[in-house]
Amino acid sequence: MPLFAGDPSALLSPEALRRELGQAQDLLSATDRVVHALGRSTSDFSDVFDRVVESARRLCRADAVQLFLAEAGGFRLAWHVGVSDEYAAFVEARPLGSGQGSLVGRVAVTRQTEQIKDVLADPHYAQREAQALGGFRTIIGAPMVVMGRVVGVLSVWRARVDPFSQREANLLTSFADQAAVAVRTVELVRALEARSAELAAAHARSERLLTNVLPVQIADRLKDREEVIADRFEGASVLFADIVGFTGLSARLPPEQVVRLLDGLFSRLDQLVDEFELEKIKTIGDAYMVAAGIPVPRADHAHVLARFALAAREDPATRNLTSDTSVQLRVGISSGPVVAGVIGRRRFLYDLWGDTVNTASRTESHGIPGRIQITDATRALLGEQFECTDRGVIDVKGKGPTHTWILQDERAPADGAEPVLPVNDPARPPPTRSNT
Repeated sequence: MPLFAGDPSALLSPEALRRELGQAQDLLSATDRVVHALGRSTSDFSDVFDRVVESARRLCRADAVQLFLAEAGGFRLAWHVGVSDEYAAFVEARPLGSGQGSLVGRVAVTRQTEQIKDVLADPHYAQREAQALGGFRTIIGAPMVVMGRVVGVLSVWRARVDPFSQREANLLTSFADQAAVAVRTVELVRALEARSAELAAAHARSERLLTNVLPVQIADRLKDREEVIADRFEGASVLFADIVGFTGLSARLPPEQVVRLLDGLFSRLDQLVDEFELEKIKTIGDAYMVAAGIPVPRADHAHVLARFALAAREDPATRNLTSDTSVQLRVGISSGPVVAGVIGRRRFLYDLWGDTVNTASRTESHGIPGRIQITDATRALLGEQFECTDRGVIDVKGKGPTHTWILQDERAPADGAEPVLPVNDPARPPPTRSNT
């Protein structure tokens, strides 16, 4: 009984059997190397293709191996071994299309392994210049198929007329399949990486949106699924700024100009908030609310908010709101305990409540255009480091008689004296320590 179905020959001789066994072991070894390369190469063809072309050349007893990958303009030579640099440069510059004029083109059309026993005797073979540079006569190619698409062609050649056997054709087909697996693996990995990048970008956009609405520390607590976010701060300062005369101005201006005016002013105030490391709370119409000492407590909350107010007063964006001199910025500041928290479900809002907030709002609304009005509580915290003018007692709606001050400027330190800095001011040097 013959060893192979359809083979009428006698039993294989021991020598032939050893040869077949050795070839099978070579194939298994080559396949094992490719599989290991596949396991290591998740986003790069190089290692897999290096092993594929090396194994195909050796086991198919070929003089050279070429691996073409499909691109928009045809099949481009991507990997090769056993060819001259001149030949490789020539072929790389000329992608091959589908059709009878090349072996790659034929494989692309039939999606089957194709062999040209002698290219010089084939009337349809048109790659004469490439043949002259490469010097091949017998050439065979196998398709690399992924999801019904021919994504590449693996071909080997011999410099003499020596057709490849069926066994060698099967080996080449097997290596082409392995190369196709590599292509598919990389496609999947790259698709996954692209999707991951999209998700990361979307997450980053969500993070930016969340931190534009909420302080970073509060956003982190919200992401940790803290149900109720509410805190009491015993020491904080709150500032309200309002454009005096804006209501009449907005009635006279086109809507686009109104929005541009507010956007220019509030964008500049946002920059100052970042520079002074404060917390913008919200805008209400043409009013701007900012606080210091929340959500992270700081001992210098009154000082830093006063500096912010002075910088805003002198900034060109606030001094030159319009050509109408009656339109000016009016500022009010108060200091004391506040309650802070997040409200809302569809649109989150980090807000402040308490008498300090109400007083700051009233101090602004009863202030003087172009001036910074502060309460006794804020004045006491500022000490002698800031120059303030006593405005006296004014009648504040909802609070009655209230003593207020006008913040003029920050005093320069006396000659040779160090400036008085708050305890937690970054510019304050650390205390010296005695060695005794």
